Amino acid sequence: MSAPRPQVSLSHSERYLLQLMQEIHYGRIEGLIVRGGEPVIEPSTKVLKDIKLDLHARRTPIIIDRDYQDKAQVMEMLRQFHRLGDGVVQTLEVHNGLPFRMQIVETVRV
Repeated sequence: MSAPRPQVSLSHSERYLLQLMQEIHYGRIEGLIVRGGEPVIEPSTKVLKDIKLDLHARRTPIIIDRDYQDKAQVMEMLRQFHRLGDGVVQTLEVHNGLPFRMQIVETVRV
């Protein structure tokens, strides 16, 4: 399995996932398919957003730039996708627009 590419050359699907995580801000993505180490958003993929009902709470927009892409959480998520190869991320938790934790489903090969 190949290592993740340098961040300047993120694939379209990786960029889309990072943008989606920014839109979610806090919440989770369920049923994220990974094929060939790449995230695949399908109609069956669910997005759950946590919405704080505090009128004074402000979202700090995070620009998806080199600094964001180089964050340890983003790099580790992409490494895990490449390690997984083909499979399903059952749940990908997002905190402040960044990947926080994920549960993966792996097929046991006999």
